[in-house]
Amino acid sequence: MAQAWQRELRVAALPVADFETALAPLVAELGHMLVAAVDAAPVFAERLAGRGAARFREQARLRDVEREVCLLQTAIMRAWARRRRGELPVELALLLGAITHEAVMRVSRDYARAAEAAEAQSRLAGVQKALARLSEVVMVLDRRGTVAMAAGPAEALLGRPAAELVGQPGRGPALAALHSAREVSPERVRVRNAKTGEERLCETRAYPLHEGEKVVGAVEILRDISRELRHDDELRRADRELTALHARLLRRAHGQAMAELATATASALNNELNAISMSLSLVHKELPQPGEAVARHLAAVEQAVQRSASLLARLQQLAARQPNAPARAVSLNELLMEALDLVRPELTTSAARKAVRVDARLGEIAPVLAQPSELRELVCSLLIEARDAMVTGGVLQVTTRPERDGAALLLTHPLAAELPADPFGAATDRGVTLAAARDRARRWGGDLVAEVRGGRLTLQLTLPAAPAPRATPSGARPAVRPARRILVVDDDAGNRETLSELLGLSGHDVVTAESGAAALKVAAHADKPFDVALIDLAMPDMNGVELARKLRAADGAMRLALVTGWEPSAVAADGDAGLFEAIFRKPIDLPAILHFLDGDSEGKNVPLDNQPASDGR
Repeated sequence: MAQAWQRELRVAALPVADFETALAPLVAELGHMLVAAVDAAPVFAERLAGRGAARFREQARLRDVEREVCLLQTAIMRAWARRRRGELPVELALLLGAITHEAVMRVSRDYARAAEAAEAQSRLAGVQKALARLSEVVMVLDRRGTVAMAAGPAEALLGRPAAELVGQPGRGPALAALHSAREVSPERVRVRNAKTGEERLCETRAYPLHEGEKVVGAVEILRDISRELRHDDELRRADRELTALHARLLRRAHGQAMAELATATASALNNELNAISMSLSLVHKELPQPGEAVARHLAAVEQAVQRSASLLARLQQLAARQPNAPARAVSLNELLMEALDLVRPELTTSAARKAVRVDARLGEIAPVLAQPSELRELVCSLLIEARDAMVTGGVLQVTTRPERDGAALLLTHPLAAELPADPFGAATDRGVTLAAARDRARRWGGDLVAEVRGGRLTLQLTLPAAPAPRATPSGARPAVRPARRILVVDDDAGNRETLSELLGLSGHDVVTAESGAAALKVAAHADKPFDVALIDLAMPDMNGVELARKLRAADGAMRLALVTGWEPSAVAADGDAGLFEAIFRKPIDLPAILHFLDGDSEGKNVPLDNQPASDGR
């Protein structure tokens, strides 16, 4: 019989790997049961307990598992026919059918249970993985009102780990949902942290859990909304902090490290504000008529962006240094007066020193070549250095005068202590300050020297004269027409792609480049010339002004616009008249850019002037 069963399995293409150990022994047991058992069908089926689950784990199909058992009946009937040469008696056929039916039902039931258990385990693993990342406390109650499972930041909110909540009585909202079999509307409750005693305002929601028509439990979701409610306070506090930072930078503009830190922070924040602003523009395009609540939240975000952008602009004007900014024509006299205004509070009497009076004598000098914000910083540091050397107070004489190839700034004051032989090489704060100032002056083609005469020290800062403005080759510039092909150049991927998407939605053909070198390559190999290039100012390989010069030299008809996080007056083209048709400040004003692209730039663009500037803002 066992051999016949195995042959039937082979014919049906269902060879079973464990036939000899698992199935063949059942044949002998079946024969014994037919003689000894009162009811052989359920007894034999019980011997197959676990068979369905085992085959499920082996990834066998259910129909194949059922056929494996059914083929035992076929094997018995064929073996009987061969040996007895006749048909199986009706009573025996009925008994054999009942035994096979019970066996198939048992195997199918075990297989189905194993499949359900595996699916439930998979779902549970997915739920547990999701719950581990929750920002809300989730509590599941069983039908008795006891917490059966808890997840989320329970310890931070309630002062107890989620595991400790299991087995505890449920809370009011969840119990209400359990007993009423209805969802409980969201409500605000105050929750006290059991460890810290801190109270937080939370929103709680509760839902009943159904199994068919029967309620078997409930779920409560507890969310901390204190942060959302404190949003306005945080914005006001941030506004006060930025204002305070602005005031501190006014008082301490001579601090190079503080200025560089503020500059880097403002630049990064401007990029983030720009990304938020452009994303809001995308939201407005996708939701032209948002609901009242959504519109209110969008307006609040836009106002926060505008306030932050305004504060960052003021911060940049006073403390920031432009990355990769080129040296340009600067009025040394105007910049010196600004520096004196900045450090004036530092020259008054204090507990450590007496007041210092400034005697300023400004000569008629031509513009010099320097980077404005860095030069202002340098002059402030020299003024503070002179004040620190004048412990007993006195008069600080400040003079500007023309030199053969530029102009000079002289700071003269009495010596309160002997000066080292090499003041620039001394391992002191003063030596470091002077050495850094000299290195910066030499980078612009100037110098800083110290001279002692008659008990007085003179620091002389010499800077080269700025070159005369030169015209930029422009070729034949056609009349302004609406632009269709746009080149967007920005090293920030988020800003670049979002601006490209916005312009694309407005019907423009946009190509992007992540650097100056990439932009030149794209422009050189383009099938059609670009109508407009929107260029970021601060990029690592070359800044926007350098790239604009090269694009203008290659294509005089292309309109150029600069996109920068700085105030428009911060950008100068180093004597290149008419290099940019417009300057747009981040966060970007999309309607202004669209007006410019359509050829209607009146009142929207900020033309560069090439007059000497002193502020570098």
